[in-house]
Amino acid sequence: MENNEMKMILERFDRIDSKMSEMDGKISALDTKVSNMDGKVFDLDKKVTSMDIKMSEIDDKVSDLDKKVLSMDIKMSETDGKVSSIQLAIEDEIRNNIQILAEWHMRLERKLDESLKVNHEKELLLIWVNKLETEVRELKENIEKIS
Repeated sequence: MENNEMKMILERFDRIDSKMSEMDGKISALDTKVSNMDGKVFDLDKKVTSMDIKMSEIDDKVSDLDKKVLSMDIKMSETDGKVSSIQLAIEDEIRNNIQILAEWHMRLERKLDESLKVNHEKELLLIWVNKLETEVRELKENIEKIS
């Protein structure tokens, strides 16, 4: 039985050896896959680092844009204030000028009315004088006829 036992032990060792060889193959394949993954992780890490740098640059640019927009907002507010001030000044000045023009227009209209009234009276007087001249001429003619 010793021989038989030995045979069994050897068979078991052979099976263990076979399984160990099989496991060595699997571990080698796994080691290759892990190595490949290490390379990919390294590449991925480089890409993430590159993206971090780009994101940092973008953040800087966005910060600069924010500052510029804030500066523009301040300038726009100042400009709005100046435009409102100018608009009020112009409105006050225009309102005053319109009032002055209206007053002068009324004065001119009154003067025109007075002038037209005088002209109308002149015309009536001229008509009256013409009528009187005509009557005087007629009277003269009548007197000449009688004399």
